[in-house]
Amino acid sequence: DVVLYGCGPRSSTFINFCGIGNLIDFCIDDRVELSDLYLPGTNSPISSFKDACSSLCSDPLVLLGVGAE
Repeated sequence: DVVLYGCGPRSSTFINFCGIGNLIDFCIDDRVELSDLYLPGTNSPISSFKDACSSLCSDPLVLLGVGAE
């Protein structure tokens, strides 16, 4: 599984610039206002870490899309 953790504007820009949205299996962000929305350029709904953990394989590749803060 390929997981994107952090679904902010920078993550969206990076995913779309690189053209890798079709490779993302899970989009994870714990901000409630993003739940069940889709990150532009992907086909995966944004879910919380807790909700996604039960569906992940045992050895996922995690892309970190965290803010500059």
